[in-house]
Amino acid sequence: MNTGMTDEEELTIAHEPAGDTLKVVSEIVNREVGGSFSYEAIKAQAVAVYTYLKYNGDDSRDLRGKPNPPQVVIDACNEVLGEALYYDGNYALTVFSASSGGCSANCYEVFYADYPYLRSVPSEYDAAFDPHWGTVKYMDAAEVKKKLEAGYHITLSDDPNNWIQPVYSDETGYVTEVSIDGQVTAKGYPFSMLLGLKSSKFNLTYKND
Repeated sequence: MNTGMTDEEELTIAHEPAGDTLKVVSEIVNREVGGSFSYEAIKAQAVAVYTYLKYNGDDSRDLRGKPNPPQVVIDACNEVLGEALYYDGNYALTVFSASSGGCSANCYEVFYADYPYLRSVPSEYDAAFDPHWGTVKYMDAAEVKKKLEAGYHITLSDDPNNWIQPVYSDETGYVTEVSIDGQVTAKGYPFSMLLGLKSSKFNLTYKND
């Protein structure tokens, strides 16, 4: 569906005016996928970005743009400008990510809210083409301790083996919750962001010296 209202919109990035609709959408799409993806994929990303902006009251929330998008991105965005996705007559929440670890997550596994149209689907090409597949991140205990204590305002015990106890989804393998030293329970997604992980689909291994 095309709203036909793009000339009158005042889209913002982080609540700051950011230009006309084509500029805002194409710069965000440029940051998310650039011009190397297939043309149809760029168009799909443009629809997702525009819908996300509309869902959030014409603001980008956590999305940011990359200036000077290539012409192919501008052309693709312009072709679908104003098109959006809806659920029950309202703008849908069109979240997206760069990596999905073999399948996407169910909405309730990531957010506190739940939406019936955000359900896990397989992504069979991840193992072969996802550059983040199998990424390993090493962190020493002091770094982890500093992040957890600052992020959750707690004082951790002396045993690092007790600090992070993840709960995994049987369906998707994503970490849904994390018990932090038995003191705090956090959702898996914001926890993964706190530690600088690519997603909330991770395995944890301790190495004792």
